[in-house]
Amino acid sequence: MKKTAFVLILFAASLASPLAAAAQVRDYLTMDEIELVRDRQEIDDRIEVLIGAVDRRFAALKIDTTPDRSKKRVATDDEWGKAPGGTRIELLHDIRLILQKAIDDLDSLAARPDSAILPHPDDKRKKPKTTDELFRIAVMSLASASERFKSVLEKEYEKSAERAEKAVIATSVESCTQIIEASKRMPVLPTKYKTK
Repeated sequence: MKKTAFVLILFAASLASPLAAAAQVRDYLTMDEIELVRDRQEIDDRIEVLIGAVDRRFAALKIDTTPDRSKKRVATDDEWGKAPGGTRIELLHDIRLILQKAIDDLDSLAARPDSAILPHPDDKRKKPKTTDELFRIAVMSLASASERFKSVLEKEYEKSAERAEKAVIATSVESCTQIIEASKRMPVLPTKYKTK
């Protein structure tokens, strides 16, 4: 299966990160976002929450990266709670750490596919019912979001004059690149489960 290649690429990327060991004092997710992540046990739903959390950081930075559906979801859903705050460098660190969390969650599932939480058999949503399908959808969703994030981050890198800021942005760009490359090695999704 292609999961192994995905795991190895992302693991190598996380080890290569110059900021991988950097300590963070603040939480990179808000309390409401932490609850959303805990509530979304199916990997495809969890990855969507993490993507939304990154979009919220970009919105706090006044950088538009979101497609219309994400803007509506984040703006109108009370579950998301108060918008994240912080300095520019803190919000950029949050983005880096949220991307790493998404990678770690996918790596964890790839290493232990029997730990996957699957939809309840009575769930009426059009959702895949196997671990492989959920995993592929999660990877492809994260890759699609990473394409959006990468182009914006590259522009921010060019605009930045701060060395520390550039380092954080470069690490996030590298994570996005690795996610996109790893997704190219995944089997094609069934048409009925294509990501938006």
